[in-house]
Amino acid sequence: ASVAGLTTAATIYLTAGIGVAVAVQREMLATLLTLAAVLVLVLVGWIERSVARWRFSKGELNPDASD
Repeated sequence: ASVAGLTTAATIYLTAGIGVAVAVQREMLATLLTLAAVLVLVLVGWIERSVARWRFSKGELNPDASD
């Protein structure tokens, strides 16, 4: 089972929330949310690549498949 587009959808909602924070003049909140979002997205990307490398090294992942 695979879930596709979840990170993209969550990022769109987060971006909307940051926009609302700016619109109501909560720039500090918007800045903190932006920094937290970047940190989480970088961390999740690193974990995703690490798991893919580990699965490939175990022979569970075909590099030609769109897994």
